[in-house]
Amino acid sequence: MIQARRSHGTHLLIDLWGARHLEDADRIRETMINAALRAGAKLLHVHLHKFEPHGGVTGVALLAESHISIHTWPESSYAALDVFMCGSAEPERTIPIIKATFTPRQTIVLQATRGTDGGGSSMIETASFAHCDGLRTGPTTAQARG
Repeated sequence: MIQARRSHGTHLLIDLWGARHLEDADRIRETMINAALRAGAKLLHVHLHKFEPHGGVTGVALLAESHISIHTWPESSYAALDVFMCGSAEPERTIPIIKATFTPRQTIVLQATRGTDGGGSSMIETASFAHCDGLRTGPTTAQARG
């Protein structure tokens, strides 16, 4: 992923296409807990809400190091996850846990390194990765300064 540098955190945006178990709130809760622990984060609280009639789930795992959030659309076999962690936590370690649970046909990961400029402005570096049937493409990298 992006080369290591001092920052305020790493932010992953994860899209799952062709995913399964997107209406199973218990499985989603367990996955968020396992993903946080695998990343070396301290779990503070998990809150999920299940919608009807399609059974989509939205939720957040609040971490001492930030959060993991999820929004699922079972009717489209799609889920969007947001993994933001700081400190010594390793958010990229959540990806295998997430993929093992939801067995997506395609996984797209956008990674941003947040707050890399200590001079009073922010810089966000992004890299994009696509994971499909064991193949990985990317990265493409862009930088934005404010």
